[in-house]
Formats: sequence, C-alpha cells, structure tokens
Amino acid sequence: MKHIPKILSLAILSFINSYAQSDYELRSDSLINALRQAKDDTNKVRLLYNMSRHFNEPDDCMKYSHQCMELAKKLNWEKGLSLAGSALGWNYHMKKLNSDTAITFLLPALAIAQKISDDTIIARTNLTLEGAYRRKANYPKAIEYGKVALEYAEKTGDYMDIRYSLNTLGTIYNNIGNIDKALTYYEKALDHARNNADKSGEAAGLNNIAGIYRQQGNVDEALQYYLKSVALNKEFSANNLPADLFSIASIYEQKGDQLLALHYLFEALRLNEESGRSTWASTNSSHIGAIYIKLARENISKNELRKNTELGNEAEHVLQLIPNERNAKIQVGKRYLHSAASLQKGHGMVDELAFTYIQLSRADSLSGDYLSALKNYQLAIRYRDSVFNQEGAERIARMEIQSEYEKQMLADSLKNARTQELAEQKLSRQRRYTFTGVGGILLLIFIAFFIAKERRKSDKLLLNILPIEVAKELKTKGESDARLFDNVTVLFTDFVDFTKVSERLNPQELVHELDECFKAFDGIIEQFEMEKIKTIGDAYLAVCGMPTADKQHAEKVVRAAQNIRNFMLQRHKQLGDRTFEIRIGVHSGEVVAGIVGVKKFAYDIWGDTVNTAARMEQNSEAGKINISQTTYELVRDKFTCTYRGELEAKNKGKLKMYFVDEQVG
Repeated sequence: MKHIPKILSLAILSFINSYAQSDYELRSDSLINALRQAKDDTNKVRLLYNMSRHFNEPDDCMKYSHQCMELAKKLNWEKGLSLAGSALGWNYHMKKLNSDTAITFLLPALAIAQKISDDTIIARTNLTLEGAYRRKANYPKAIEYGKVALEYAEKTGDYMDIRYSLNTLGTIYNNIGNIDKALTYYEKALDHARNNADKSGEAAGLNNIAGIYRQQGNVDEALQYYLKSVALNKEFSANNLPADLFSIASIYEQKGDQLLALHYLFEALRLNEESGRSTWASTNSSHIGAIYIKLARENISKNELRKNTELGNEAEHVLQLIPNERNAKIQVGKRYLHSAASLQKGHGMVDELAFTYIQLSRADSLSGDYLSALKNYQLAIRYRDSVFNQEGAERIARMEIQSEYEKQMLADSLKNARTQELAEQKLSRQRRYTFTGVGGILLLIFIAFFIAKERRKSDKLLLNILPIEVAKELKTKGESDARLFDNVTVLFTDFVDFTKVSERLNPQELVHELDECFKAFDGIIEQFEMEKIKTIGDAYLAVCGMPTADKQHAEKVVRAAQNIRNFMLQRHKQLGDRTFEIRIGVHSGEVVAGIVGVKKFAYDIWGDTVNTAARMEQNSEAGKINISQTTYELVRDKFTCTYRGELEAKNKGKLKMYFVDEQVG
C-alpha cells in the first residue's frame, strides 16, 4: 500500500465528514420529508442549503444547491443568494473536484456576505475558497483565505469553523513542507477539540498529527496516533472511521503484516459500502486486490502469514478469505481490482486508476495473459503520467517563482517567424518585378537585412529552448510530432529543504540564487551533450540520448550529475545556509517527447522512465546521486556504486537503488 490516494488525504476526509454533519444532525430521509412539506420561503432556502451539504451523493448535493439558488433568486433574498453561492461552490469543490467553477460561485457569495455583514457565511465561504485554491496548489491564496476564515470563525465563536480553519491551515503548511507550522496548527486544533470535549475533533487532530509522523518515516509513532483516533471514532464518529482504518492498513502492509492490512481494509470496505461511499470503497477494493496479487506473486503460504502477523484470534477469520491456490488468489485479486476500476472511472479518480491498472497488469502477467498485461500497463502509464504532470504543476504553484518568460518568448518568436516567412514571400514576389530607381533597390536591401537579422534572433531563441530538430520542424510545419525514444537517461534534481532556505532569503535573493544554480546546471549539461527539458519550481529535469541517439547516454548523465553535485557542494561551502543542498536521481529507459500547448509551447517528455527518475530523486539524500538498477547496469564498469537495497518508491513498490561513489575510468 505504497500508494496513498489523494482523495483519501486524511485531513480532507476529516473535513468532509465532520462538516457534512456538524451543523445539522438530521437524517437524509427527515430532510427529504421536510422538503416535501416546505413552502417557497426563506426557510426552504435554508433547508435546501442544508441538504446540499448533507447528502453523500454528489449529484444529489448539486441538485439541491441549484434549487437553493433558483429559489433565492425568485425571492430576491440576498442572504439566500450568498448561502446558495456558497453551497454551489462547496459542492463543486468537494463533490465535483472542480475548483475553478467553485471559485466562480464562491467569490460573488463572499461579496454578498461582506455586504450584509454575515460573519458566519464570510468565515465558511473563505474556508471553502481556501480549499479550492489549495486544490489548485495556489498556496499563498489558500493561506490568505484560510487566515481570514480563522479570523471570522474566532469572531463568531463558532467552534466547528475554528476547528476546520486550524486544520486546513495545518494542511496547507504541510503541503508546502513547513512541518513546524503544520504541527503548530494541528496541535492548536487538537487542543481546541479537547477543550471543547469534542471527541470527533480530537480524533481528527490525532489523525493529522499521525500523518506528519508518517511523512517523516516514523511509522510506529504514526500508528499509535492512528489507533488512538480509531478508538475515539468507534465511539463518537463512525463517519471518519474508514479513513483511519485505511491508514492503519497501509502501515501494516508497509511493515509486512499482510493479514492485519487485510483485516483493516475489509473493515473499511464494509463501512464505506454500508454508508454508500463508493469512491472510498473503490480505494479499499483496489488495495485489497493488490495484496492478493502480492500474495500470489510472492507465493506466501498461510503458515508464513500466521507467523508474520500481530493479529490474534481474528487471524483465522481473515485467513479463510485467502485461497490456497496461486491462481485462485489472482482471480480474487482481479475481482476486487476490476470492481475498483469501474467505480474509479465513473468518478474520474485518475491517481487511483494508475495504481489499479498497474496491479491488473501484474495479475495478468502472473496468469500468463501478456497481451492484457501490456494493455493494462499502458493504461496505468497514461493515468500515472497525468498524475505526475499534476504533481509538477503543484510544485510550480507552490513556490511561485517559475517564470513564464521563455515560453512567452517562444510563442512570440514563432509568431514573428511566421510573419517573417510571409514578409519573405512578399519580397520574393516583389523581386519578380522590375524596380526602377535606386530607392526601390535600397528598400529591398534594407528589408532583406532586417528579415535576416530577425530570423537569426528567432533561431537563436528557438535553439535555446528546443532541440534543433524540433525547432526546424516547428518552423517548417508550425507543429512538431511526438516521438518515442527507447534508449535515454533522465536526470532529476531537487533542492533539499528549499522552503527553509527560501525563508532566509528575500524574493529577489531567492530567484537570483536559483538563477545562478540553474545557469551552472545548463552549462554542465551542454558540456555532456544533454537536453534540458524544464525547471519545475526548484527541480531541474534533463535527458541524454534524444533527439539524437547516444550510446553513452547513461555515462554522460552520471558524469553530469557528479559535476552538478560538486558544484553545489562547493557553493554550499562558500555561501552556507544561503544556498541549497541538492539530491539527484537518475533512471534509464524509454520516453515519449513532444510539444504541448497551443499559445505557450513547451517541449516535454513523458513516460514511466520520467516518473522513476523522479522517484530516484525523492529517495536520494543530500549530496548524493541515486541511480536505478537499469542505469547501474549501463555504468557499472565506469563508476563504483554502493547498493542500497530495495527501497519503497511512491506508486512503484520496491526498487533497487545505488549511490554513485566515484568514476573508475
């Protein structure tokens, strides 16, 4: 259970579940009966508002939100319009996962709430705006709205709004890597819950703090917090219980106790199915299926499972659910995975689908159905690339320092190139006519000189941004076809504790330091005949072996990585904590490369090789170059390396990794 789905982020789960029932403890059927008897007045607007936030099914919630807005408009009731806009925004954000549409409803709702001075609606609308901007990874905006939400929540004294505001601010700071501030807000939320004797809120606080410990690799401490949260939720808040159970299952699976993992997953699945939470149930199913496939792949016997579990008498009950035969395990696993995929497609759960299809690919491979295995693997890569690109976008927005300058200049230069081509065509036509007089000849010379000068400028800019073959293709056709390169090596770098360093520098100093580092990297990769792909916030992505094949692609990338590492080590000696430490990841394989975008072109690469290189970087250490088994096999005669064993990599399971020590020859 290495893959932790974003839709099951525990802070978000606690937010959804608690908020859905905090203000109105009525059951769904009671609300529906009340609606049938209600007259078209302001009370019915309030009722529709409540129903739009109470139901689990997104379509029902959206239906009541729109009815709320229609009735508020009919009554011309300003507060109702604010409530309805807030409800629509909340549902588009929480149920439909559409932050942009959510914001279009929330901002007018906030303006009305401010006009009529309704502090409660102001607090809650700001809180939803915080969530919408957080989903867009616009963390500065999210923090801005989150702090306003907390201010107004404290002003109204609404306990639940204060609790949510503290927790969401903790989540934002956690997302941007400021663990100290995240813990500060989470602990305030926990104290707030305990002071108000709110056991459900206390459980949510324990859950969020557990997540911090887990991020830091302290799974035993995290497990204790999760177990305390489960104990409270069993007594006071069954809605939050499945999320806790899933987290505990993932930790036990990580620790190698498959029976305990299945025990908690089955319980989470049962609760989610009973409550109609099909999206969460699909996640439980996909991870249950993954464990069955793992048991089949590793041929783990029931005796081994008994030996490696902490589960007591209930172990036999879970064991009865596991077939003895390898093929039977595969078939059970596939049933859970197919069920999960069907639901995930319906809800657009891209990151979940990537995980589910890679498991189905493994299952088909074990069964000898290699055609289906390939098909499912390709689907997994497609969904995984989508997730990877989203993560990259989040990192860009997180730091807000990635300039669009080069992309805009490229678009402008392409536009100028087209203009120049038209001018040349016009000039050619003019040449077919006989000019009389020296003035006409001089004009022609001047135009030709200007065009040549502008073309040289455009060509230089294009070649600074794109490989020469791609630049030529763009100029000729106005577009570039995507291509597969099957033997390349990808380099991924990232700065360690970037957020902490950025807090010590003002924005100008920070951008200057990044610029100095990246300019040095540019020089190094040019020396080793590599192509720079892009910078992603504080990360740097480059590749060797494309667009021109290079048999030494792996060796050149490792040499470049050593030079980059040595540059940063020397710079750190000179500047201390006013610059960065770096970690580097390298992986070799195949990629697809091409241009994306219409107005702002960007040359990019996709594929599992890129994702694995990123995982190598994430599992590296400061001042280290972490390479995959594939790259190691290509450079083992040129460099001495230290085998690190098989380490967990997000979405990929265990991968063999090596630290590069020194060059041999």
